[in-house]
Amino acid sequence: MSRFNQSKFKLAGFVILLLIFLLFFGILSGFKNIVFKITQPFSRAFYGLSQRVNDSIGWWQYRESFAEIQNKLELEIKDLALDQVALLKLKEENQILRQNLDFFNQKNYDYKLANLISKTSPSYLNNTDQENLWIIDRGWQDNLKKDYAVIVPRQTNQNTVEGFLVGKIFKVEKNQSWVLPVLANQSKIAAKILSQQQTTGLVEGMYNQNLKMDLIPQDQEIYQGDLVITSGLEPGMPGDLILGRVKEIEETNLQKIFKTALIEPLINFDHINLVTVLIPHAE
Repeated sequence: MSRFNQSKFKLAGFVILLLIFLLFFGILSGFKNIVFKITQPFSRAFYGLSQRVNDSIGWWQYRESFAEIQNKLELEIKDLALDQVALLKLKEENQILRQNLDFFNQKNYDYKLANLISKTSPSYLNNTDQENLWIIDRGWQDNLKKDYAVIVPRQTNQNTVEGFLVGKIFKVEKNQSWVLPVLANQSKIAAKILSQQQTTGLVEGMYNQNLKMDLIPQDQEIYQGDLVITSGLEPGMPGDLILGRVKEIEETNLQKIFKTALIEPLINFDHINLVTVLIPHAE
């Protein structure tokens, strides 16, 4: 080892021993305080900076976690909403089926349940009122024929289930049929007044909104609020199916042979999804 290196080691050893001596007797405590005071602001600033960096990292991590939780909750809410809609639809269908069962336990009818699958009709039907036709998922393989009654059983205010006429079969194919609603302009149904069995007339549709009862003899009584039902005088159409209630009566004109009454339907046609086709026993 060279003489220069030996000198360096001796000097380093001397410095270390001197520092130990000075620290042992507290001689460097003042110098240590000075150094601490000088470096304290920098240490505080560095510590604050590190805290802010940690807080920022934590906030971004929290934000990402919150966004994931929010997305998860939104998906769960959508799923619950869909489940609720499905349950409400199932409840409505079960109620309709119960009303069908109650109605057909009282009446001696054969019938077929059918789903309403469309309210449009193809142009090849050559029908001047095409836009008013409904399409159902039953056809001649289910014994359906033209002019058969299409109804929806509903519970009345008297807690009895009655059949409300909504249309009749217009055209039949193998697996589907077209229904002409009673509200359509082309629809014409032989009818009578429930409380006045001798009062008869012809119920026609009025622009998919209301019904009117025409050809009522002037000498026959009719009152506002009277219930209008089918008379059963036409083929394939049973009697006593409800059409609506008399809303307004045309002023009597003695020069006319017949009078007219405005009939208000008692069900909402926009909410019809499931219907029943009545099949005569002879079929």
